Formats: sequence, C-alpha cells, structure tokens
Amino acid sequence: MVSFLLLFLFGVRAHAQQSILAIPSSDVLDRGAVSLDFAALFKPNDEEELRRFSSFVPGFTVGLGKDVEVGFNVTGNLQPGTDAATLVPGIKWKFYERKKLSLFVGTNFYIPVMNRAYKAGLTSYIGASKSIGRSRFTVGGFISTRNVIAPNATRSGGLFGFEYTINKRIGLAADWINGRHSAGFFTSGLVYKLHPKVTTNFAYSVGNNYANRGNHFFLIDTSYTFD
Repeated sequence: MVSFLLLFLFGVRAHAQQSILAIPSSDVLDRGAVSLDFAALFKPNDEEELRRFSSFVPGFTVGLGKDVEVGFNVTGNLQPGTDAATLVPGIKWKFYERKKLSLFVGTNFYIPVMNRAYKAGLTSYIGASKSIGRSRFTVGGFISTRNVIAPNATRSGGLFGFEYTINKRIGLAADWINGRHSAGFFTSGLVYKLHPKVTTNFAYSVGNNYANRGNHFFLIDTSYTFD
C-alpha cells in the first residue's frame, strides 16, 4: 500500500507541479522560473496498516510561459522496505483566470524503474480555484489508470483544497483526496515562507481507510524558486 500512496501523493502533487499540500493548485510558474523541491514523508511508530517508514522525494518545476509548467519527480524511495523508484514527469496548464477564478488541467506520467508493479501509467486532473479575501478554495477531479493507485483497477475521485493566508510569512492549508484507495488522504498543516523564494510545508496526512490501524504520517516539503 505504501508504494501506491507515495506514487500518487507525490505524482499528483507539487513541484511536479505547484500544489497546496498533496493536490495540485492553480498556481503556475512564470516563464523561465524554476522551483527545486525536496519532500520527506515519515512515520516513526509501528502500526498494522503502515509500519514505520521514511521516504524522500526530490523534484523540480519549470515555467514555460502562457500559464504552462512542466515538472519531474522521483518517487517510491522507501525505507525500510522494497524501493519502487518511479520517474514522474508532469505538465499543468492554467487555461482560464478572471476575477480571482482560475481553471486548470494537468497530467502526471508514471514510469516505474525498480520493482515494477506495472509498465507505465498516468493521472490526469482538472480543477478550479476561487480566492475570497485571504482564503482560496480549490475543487477538482482526477482519474488514474490501472495499477497507479489500486492494483488491477482504474480509479477516479474528487480533489478539495483550502488555503488561508495569516500574514506574508505564515499560512494554513488543508486538502483531501476522496475515495477508499491508497491515495485517499486528508492532509492539513502550516505553510511557512522563510524567504519570498523559500517555502516549507509542515503537514500531517490521515487516510480515509484504516486510520485507526496506522494509516497516517508526517509530511515536510521545502521548495526554492528562482528566476
């Protein structure tokens, strides 16, 4: 279960494209801007559904202009356990923006290179965000091909997000991937901007399934953006 979770959470999420915490956001890098990202998931205690583990996910995103960005992650680097290293390139396009309403679409491609459970797959999504004062609300949907987040099955569902800016350095965020599959998690946490170019998220993810058996973990993600 862990390997599917890592593939989805860090394939759909950021800095293969810009994100809230675990789902894509409507943010897109400007032309020529680059974001370097390093994320860590870890669970320090042993429980039935998810045992003790850690995983580290490097990635980057590049703005192409005209509200399009591309990115690349390496997921599935799991310890202890069997690595399921997977290359995850992706693309996102914000095709509409007016009066603080944005619409966007994207696709992430999965190419397993170690301990492959499938040859290749993808997750595509569409979403909308609306800003109201210091808050921004995001809603969308996704579809994943066979084996990406569920063995021998395709899956689809909803993506929901909320962001609130406290001040120029600190914000709150939460998002949810619905459904009873390995990607179904509610994630919430703190967004801290140490510098205008450096952002760190401190969050916790709780599974839709088997949370009382250990299906939850910490998430820390740091990104540096430069022109």
